[in-house]
Amino acid sequence: MLCLGVACFLSFMVSRNHQLAFNPFDGQPQVKAAVIPPKPRLAVKLPEKPRPADPSPEKLTFYDILGQKGNAAMPEVEQYAIQIAAFQTEDRAQAYADELKAEKRLNCRVDKTETLACVRWGTFTSKAGAEHYLKRIADTVGKDCLVVRM
Repeated sequence: MLCLGVACFLSFMVSRNHQLAFNPFDGQPQVKAAVIPPKPRLAVKLPEKPRPADPSPEKLTFYDILGQKGNAAMPEVEQYAIQIAAFQTEDRAQAYADELKAEKRLNCRVDKTETLACVRWGTFTSKAGAEHYLKRIADTVGKDCLVVRM
């Protein structure tokens, strides 16, 4: 029973952040309890950066910013594709694209221009990237293809 009381006392002291010190040099053991101070937290203050005075910012909506010309977030990027064929009707172009998908496993799309419906493959950000695949697509299809700017 005494051991249980001592164990409870010790666990209470440890849970309350106390340190127990036993003095073995005296004739009789003494128990001293001292509070362990919490560790100080270092706080570093950074110098404040001067903010430029902005008298009245424009109140623009998301769509106003999105539609602005010369927006740095949306640079004009040239895009190229490999054109495989061109037809006068969109139906014939779509039928040819479906035929290429079924027979050659080539996923093409149909782009409608002012006068023609073009069967094209791929989207590239540089002409050199499109020309890299041009011969391979021409060999797969079995006809001459060309790189076009979209």
